[in-house]
Amino acid sequence: AFAPPPPPPPPPSVFGTQAMVKNAAETSTTTDDERIYQLTSGIQFRDIRIGTGPPISNQRTYDDPLLLHLRAATVKGVLLFDTRLDKQGDKAGTVVSTTGIGGSPIVYTLGTTQDFDTFGGDSSIRSKVTQGVEDTILSRGLLAAWNGVDTGSLDSVRQAMEPMREGGVRRVVVPASLAYGNSGVSRYDAFKMGLNKPIPRDEMIVYEIELLRCLNGEMDVVQDSNGIEVVRKQSVRACCTEDRYPCKIPNQERQ
Repeated sequence: AFAPPPPPPPPPSVFGTQAMVKNAAETSTTTDDERIYQLTSGIQFRDIRIGTGPPISNQRTYDDPLLLHLRAATVKGVLLFDTRLDKQGDKAGTVVSTTGIGGSPIVYTLGTTQDFDTFGGDSSIRSKVTQGVEDTILSRGLLAAWNGVDTGSLDSVRQAMEPMREGGVRRVVVPASLAYGNSGVSRYDAFKMGLNKPIPRDEMIVYEIELLRCLNGEMDVVQDSNGIEVVRKQSVRACCTEDRYPCKIPNQERQ
């Protein structure tokens, strides 16, 4: 007798729940902590923590970059990088990181991602922040479906479409077209970018994004002027995690 083919495996439990693409429009049984939103671009995200800082605006300029921790893995759980574990990474002279959790947060300016698949270029210099990460931060796109939300609750939908706030943490599944595309990342480029593994073509990437809280201030800098110690003020930007805000600025009050 002819045996029918076995059913396809269930979608990967990226969020610790089976509420992925086919279940994104279901409601009623999902808790707030498991709530998943899906955008028309294919991006799916869940807020781990909604920050108490200001929402991120797409009008931010080079003078006002974001500072974020970023973790990336494949849907099978292969870790590609985690800036919390990095000993060296992106730095900026005007930023003092006081996260207290180590690592090397990424200093990122909105609008600086590049599409190497379309426009070519040296793919080894691309940022760890892909277009899908930026779209998630800004909640860019139309809401296609959601899980665990009362369909009559417009407030919940509006909240989902708000950009991330400073101090927030969001977990997201990014389709390949908004991550590393059809080209993937070669072993050589992965080494240059500081990735643990090369990335195959058309690979979905799972990110965890944490936006740090930041404040501007001044710190005391001691300089030697002809054998005399001179204390000068230097403008700095102190950044930290939500639980450590307001961030402490080193040497702010010289004894």
